[in-house]
Amino acid sequence: LVLVTLDTTRADHIGERTPYLTELARRGIAFEQAFAPSNATQPSHATILTGMWVGDHGVTSNLCVLADANATLAERLRARGYFTAAAVSQPFLGPGSGFGQGFDVFLQSAPQAPFDGSSTVFRMRQLFELWEKDQGERPFFLWLHLFDPHTPYGPPSDYASAYAERWKSPRPDALAPATLPELDVLPPEMRFLEGVKNAELPRWSYAVEVAHADALVENLASNLAERGWLGRTAWVIAADHGESLGERDSWFNHAGLFPEVTHVPLIVNLPGGPEGERVAAPVSTVDIAPTLCTWLGLDATGMRGIDLLALANGDEPPPRRLLMEASDGEMAGWLDAENYYVEVTHPRATFGLEIAHDAQGRRVAANKALKPGSAWLFDRVGDPKCQNDLAAAQAARRDNCKAELAKLRAQLRGVATIEREMDAAQLEQMRKLGYAGR
Repeated sequence: LVLVTLDTTRADHIGERTPYLTELARRGIAFEQAFAPSNATQPSHATILTGMWVGDHGVTSNLCVLADANATLAERLRARGYFTAAAVSQPFLGPGSGFGQGFDVFLQSAPQAPFDGSSTVFRMRQLFELWEKDQGERPFFLWLHLFDPHTPYGPPSDYASAYAERWKSPRPDALAPATLPELDVLPPEMRFLEGVKNAELPRWSYAVEVAHADALVENLASNLAERGWLGRTAWVIAADHGESLGERDSWFNHAGLFPEVTHVPLIVNLPGGPEGERVAAPVSTVDIAPTLCTWLGLDATGMRGIDLLALANGDEPPPRRLLMEASDGEMAGWLDAENYYVEVTHPRATFGLEIAHDAQGRRVAANKALKPGSAWLFDRVGDPKCQNDLAAAQAARRDNCKAELAKLRAQLRGVATIEREMDAAQLEQMRKLGYAGR
């Protein structure tokens, strides 16, 4: 069983230019309307690994630890006799974050290349050799996390050249046309845009990063095939969240809870399972753990999600609302087949970039302050990309959605949040990734 979590990957970037993932979906199940429960890495991964909402497991930001009170998928599988292993390409997902619960082996990102998925996949090949030698009688569960599509976008130069040639997609000019906000001083998380004025260049680089992640998954699969394991390996491919590429004045980050950030790929490919199925019903990555538990005959009692295989086999989706909570509780919301509702839930919440001036008169980036309680409401049937805010025009519907959100949040279990201790260097690294304050 292989679970691959792609960091910062939008659903709309899985397709022709990610051929291996597309083939996995063709031979399995593609969930076309899958949504992340959070806009941040740690909260979303905690949901994937526990089958619980953010307000249940208590990991509310990237500065939190997954508490031992949470039962993880890895713990359940190890108790069933699985050899459990994880390899992550982001240092803050290491065992110090609590995500090592239930894993026999947990490979942290390589110190010399802490965010490099290629290094992570190479080390995973070494782990297969270890398992084959010492644990070969036990089934294995592998969690592989690939950070590559995250900022600062920097695909390997040789891969970027091959991508440009294969897809007839040359690298855009850095300067023209000038479509990025004009800033004299870039904040730490945007410094990879130094000298760039054309928004198409970072968009292109992001697409190349996603395609490179696809190639890394194929590399892993090739190693499984060489060992004769591929045909009996189950795959789940998901993302922790998406990425804003300039929508709503949100530039190359994953702030907020709008669909460009919450709509993620979700592919399930099981030996002997459904093939060529496309499920249009809205689902969440909270459904991954209970789906796998049900498929393997494990107890999924207490998990919030549903069995996704039932949907793939033709069952009607149960009536439910899919919860979302932004990092540090800045926003919360829910969605179903008809509604997409987001509300500001923190007094210091911000969203979107605006240009301000510092004491020297230089143009600097500032985050737009939001009024607590303000809300957005979208009709998913007529406006699937959520472009037309109906919160003012349909006040009664908005108020019903607001009441429903309060009801849903009141039902959460609320494991106590534990903040992780970090030194100054670690916090600075977090800031450079755009994680400061979220």
